[in-house]
Amino acid sequence: MQAAIYSDEHATLNAVVSGQTTSVAPPAGCASLYTVRQGPSLGTRLDPLLTMGSVPRPSYTPEQVKEDKERAWPSWKTDHLQRCDIAGGRATADADTSAEGLPSVIHIEWLTAPAPGEDPVFLTATTHFNVPDVNTLAPNWDQPVEGIRAGLSIDRASFSLGERVRLHLPLENVNAAMPITQGECKEPEPALEIQDVQRT
Repeated sequence: MQAAIYSDEHATLNAVVSGQTTSVAPPAGCASLYTVRQGPSLGTRLDPLLTMGSVPRPSYTPEQVKEDKERAWPSWKTDHLQRCDIAGGRATADADTSAEGLPSVIHIEWLTAPAPGEDPVFLTATTHFNVPDVNTLAPNWDQPVEGIRAGLSIDRASFSLGERVRLHLPLENVNAAMPITQGECKEPEPALEIQDVQRT
């Protein structure tokens, strides 16, 4: 992760397995990533972590093949394909995730792709993520327009030339007749004009 990431951002988690010996023929199965989350309202949860570059592929374990043949699939699941998160033999994977829930993640778990005749195993990495609340940044509100006001927050006052700048755009319904909807913010994207200190 970058040095600081705020609760309204996304993070790319990079998982690497080291020290593993691989056979000449890599396993035909697929590995998977999971987060183990813990919190007062959560208890302890094991959640799958969708990896970047995951692809559908035919069932690759006897249990999956049996399920494909015997289960009465709902109408949306007719292709009998399984999601392959990490192809067998790979030792690294990236996953895009919301930063907001990262403080509750205590472990990242990699479920290995077993070789024929072997059982998969969980490899566990302890994690601790510090994610500041975006509301701790000054919102820098502008004047309301038709009952809606917008702000613009950044986490530093100056940046190097060519550096990527992360902008946080809070919106607030002050007294608009209709509430702000998610679609208004995403499609189309809001138009922005950014000026430096020289107004260029």
